[in-house]
Amino acid sequence: MPGARTNVANQFELPGTETWLDGEVVTPKSGRPLTLRYNLVRTPEALMAMRDVLVATRDIAWDTETSGLKAALGARICGHAFAAQTGPGEISCWYVPIRHHLAVNQLPVPLVSQVAVEILTAPGRCGYAHAKFEWQMGRPDGIAATREAHDVLILALIANENEPTFQLKALADKYCLPGARTEEKALEAWMRADARGLGMHYKPVRETDEIGIDLGREPSYLERFGYARTPIGLCGKYACRDVFYTLYLWLVHYHAVPNQFGEVYARDSQLQAVLHEMEWAGLPVNEAAIRSAHDLTGEQIRHWRKRLSELIGRDFDPTDDNLHKLFYDEYRYPPLKYTKSKAPSVDEEARKLLAAKHPECKPVVDALNALADVSKFHSTYSANFLRYISTDTGCIYPSYNAMGERKKGGVAVTGRLASQDPNIQNIPRDPVHLIGCRCKKCVGEGGVIGESLVVDARAYFTVEDGITRLLVDFGQIELRVLAWFTQDPNLLNAYHNGLDVHAMTEAMLSIDRPTAKQANFLTIYGGTEMALAVRMPGYFEDPDGTRARAKQILARFFEKYASIKQFEHRMAAQMVRNGCVYVSPFGRPRRLLDLRAPEEWIRAKARRKMMSSIVSGSSADLMKLAMLRTAPIAKKAGGALKKSIHDELVFDIPTAQFEAAANPILEAMTDWPIFQRGPEGFGRGIPIEAKAEITTTNWSEKKAFAKAIDGRVTRIG
Repeated sequence: MPGARTNVANQFELPGTETWLDGEVVTPKSGRPLTLRYNLVRTPEALMAMRDVLVATRDIAWDTETSGLKAALGARICGHAFAAQTGPGEISCWYVPIRHHLAVNQLPVPLVSQVAVEILTAPGRCGYAHAKFEWQMGRPDGIAATREAHDVLILALIANENEPTFQLKALADKYCLPGARTEEKALEAWMRADARGLGMHYKPVRETDEIGIDLGREPSYLERFGYARTPIGLCGKYACRDVFYTLYLWLVHYHAVPNQFGEVYARDSQLQAVLHEMEWAGLPVNEAAIRSAHDLTGEQIRHWRKRLSELIGRDFDPTDDNLHKLFYDEYRYPPLKYTKSKAPSVDEEARKLLAAKHPECKPVVDALNALADVSKFHSTYSANFLRYISTDTGCIYPSYNAMGERKKGGVAVTGRLASQDPNIQNIPRDPVHLIGCRCKKCVGEGGVIGESLVVDARAYFTVEDGITRLLVDFGQIELRVLAWFTQDPNLLNAYHNGLDVHAMTEAMLSIDRPTAKQANFLTIYGGTEMALAVRMPGYFEDPDGTRARAKQILARFFEKYASIKQFEHRMAAQMVRNGCVYVSPFGRPRRLLDLRAPEEWIRAKARRKMMSSIVSGSSADLMKLAMLRTAPIAKKAGGALKKSIHDELVFDIPTAQFEAAANPILEAMTDWPIFQRGPEGFGRGIPIEAKAEITTTNWSEKKAFAKAIDGRVTRIG
């Protein structure tokens, strides 16, 4: 980034560098004034005085400021923040700087870490803004916490899953103090100025060449330094406010949640320890395979960019603005699809509709779609993976988000886990077939342009010597849960008799199997006939006719599976009577106030969200319970739960101990007393099945395993 560099000596002259305030009086949303005491700890005497207070205090909060977001990739704590009530109407906050680059008079890291351990292992409770993150950051310094943990973001999710954002400052601004972002804005302004002075990007920026090939990049300011270069005074005030918000939100605003929703709160809290171990262990990957896929897909991007320019007759950059000008201004095609803002759309569906309606533009659309597919794989499954590989361990360290997949296309909150940096939740289960360039330059002799290019991201994930990887996938868990809730006789009979549910729907509705699968799953995910139509053969050639057929298919579907609609109407009426709140059999609440909306279309949308929440949410909680059950089994055998991918759990187990661990894991994932009878003990139960596979090489070369008659794990293929 261009800009004049700032001399290090002048960093201390920037506004706010040495600002420190010993205390202030604030009035939170509760209306009762509080005195906040701020303590900047820079001497051993002050450190020991802080320790004595916090060790003797039952409820404390702990937060850290760090040099990055991943301890496994080298990020470290640059300062500790603690908070506790120290008198009537008084909260004391402490900031202990240890690794600020530009500061003097900092205490030694080992001494501060020792005191932190004494505080965090004393009897009592500890509040966190994000417990799992703090445990990760403390681990390299030997800091472990045994106080009863309370995570504010988990509390917030259970208290109201409809919050627009689950971030500490947003929650504090709404429920604690107005202007909660003041210190954050001041600190960020300083950091942006520092980044400009160093000639760096402040936040990560994806850099590509002129045709979209990922170039990799130098770390951004935040990735390289985090808060490590910030002034102690400014950062300390920011940290003290954060840890105060944490304490306040936990003990004042969300204090009733553990009693109101104890089952789900305990489960989500316990899961943090499992996720912490998964994140810390990381996943071994084949960096050479990832780089090969990166280079190969890069060549495909070059090919399709060149081909696109040839078809259009000039150099063409396929941005949305340029595509809009090409299709609607230059080619003058009438729009066939619009965005939510009522503008003509240029997304993949809109392009395919145009190609079907105007065959002369099909070659351009085909090239655009091929370019989009290969670009997505290039950026998501190669370039993004390369950014997060540790050169020391050869592993990647994805972060698991307890907030889960909150909203997707307006569909309900489900509570599913999500992962990021990189995202391993959406790794394609099968090899991806891209329309690729197989010319001599790319693949040697015999290549033909336009042949299918096969890339398999699963092959990235390798297995260490002496380890057998066990992959256990719940079999159609959401459809089974749907059958259990609705007590639909067709679904129940299918699962009790080992029938193929998709084949049954295919036969009953006289439709093709892919459409049958889509119809089955749409009942879970809140889809409409439009959602079904766009996935049906012939949609792009005849969208109106396909929508009409989709409507007829769904009407027949709900005739055959009448219990599903009956359940939906029954549950919607029950939620309305209960204030639009539903609590699942696993204790998770869901609030849908739109069930009382005056407009029918809004109520219908809320009912679809309700179905998704009940079925997918219960399935997600079942997966979390399975993780809590199975992680200790794998650990006892010397192995570990390595990752969770939607309905699949992945374990690495020493080969010598494989059978001793694999059988109990399968039993733990299939033995669920709650499903032995219908909901609330009435009606028929449903069998829960799990498919087991193993590999000793990589994820793409797995082989099937199953239980034999005596219950032991045996090889099938």
